[in-house]
Amino acid sequence: MGNVSNISVKDITNLAKYTYFRTMRFVFILCLIFGIILIIPVINQSLDSLPYYIFYTLCSFLMLFIIPFSYFLSMIILKKKIKKEKLDQGFMYKYNFKTDEFEIESTSLNKQEKSVRKYGEILKIVKRDNCLYLYITKRQAFILRYDGFESENEKIKVIDLLDNLTKV
Repeated sequence: MGNVSNISVKDITNLAKYTYFRTMRFVFILCLIFGIILIIPVINQSLDSLPYYIFYTLCSFLMLFIIPFSYFLSMIILKKKIKKEKLDQGFMYKYNFKTDEFEIESTSLNKQEKSVRKYGEILKIVKRDNCLYLYITKRQAFILRYDGFESENEKIKVIDLLDNLTKV
């Protein structure tokens, strides 16, 4: 069973967004809570001196604005990496699924790599509308596009195989 996934910049960006928000969920909640806690005395004007007022105001805005700032910064870094690696000019994964492992051959304009992974290395499988994300670390995943399968039946077989053989 195999799959040939032509990966676009949009696919890479969608994976990065999903991974970013999945891993940063706790930080978002923490920053939001601290930002709200720090802004309450400013709103109530219950601070006695001007330095405390300025400090609390600055800290609350920093906590509330760190979330969108870190997101935009990570997207800028991703776009620079895509241009540097020339992934916007074509990137392809070829998967070959075997009984106890799967082979991945990745090809881009300036790189070609081949690796073999055991199914036990997959930490998480995320099913999206047009692809699967096979996470091998918290922040690294392979993109397995549904349109890369030869038939719907083969897609179902691979998804069943992955569900049964991974430790997810």
